[in-house]
Amino acid sequence: MFLCLSFAGRGAQAQNPDQKTCIKSWYADREHDRNVDPTVADRFLTSLAGKAARMPLEKQADPQAAATRRSAENTCDVVNRTLDRVRLQLIHETGHAETVQTFTAYLQGFQGELDHPGASVGSAVASFMQALMPWSGPFGVLGFHVLPDADTNPVYMVMMDGLQVGYTPLGLRVKPGIHQIRVMPLIGFTPIFQSDNYVIQDGDNKLIALPVKQ
Repeated sequence: MFLCLSFAGRGAQAQNPDQKTCIKSWYADREHDRNVDPTVADRFLTSLAGKAARMPLEKQADPQAAATRRSAENTCDVVNRTLDRVRLQLIHETGHAETVQTFTAYLQGFQGELDHPGASVGSAVASFMQALMPWSGPFGVLGFHVLPDADTNPVYMVMMDGLQVGYTPLGLRVKPGIHQIRVMPLIGFTPIFQSDNYVIQDGDNKLIALPVKQ
């Protein structure tokens, strides 16, 4: 069993939270720690945005449209998908789940690269910038969360259109269309959730709520 919930569009929030609030929410949701100092992640995201603004990316082909999109986006959507992309990279590099300490240290490791305006960036930072910056084209937001919320919730691997895109909890920006989705346990081959025709439309904000057990 699973639940698929739809929420109001990106521009419908009455109040857009600030970046530090969203960072604290991310740590509480992903790391089950509600007391993390958001300073390191806040500096990382701010530096990343500054670096990206000086190095236009392919998806910013229409800067004005991208700026309009960004103003309509919820800050927490941006924070979630960017830190989730960093989390995916860290797990790929280390081969095991992160902790608050290892994640924070990982962010700090990129700070020197971000603090030099004229320096080129590596592939990891370039992928983080792609996650952070607005798209000029249409997209929807798709989240994956294990219910009920608990510190002992399992972590699942999420595959979309044949590619590994992250680990639960997870927030993604997705192009409109029909997508193939697989949510897999870290050990075993039976999907927790699967769909070969999951539809995302422009402006969608959807959540796939996953069971703790099948």
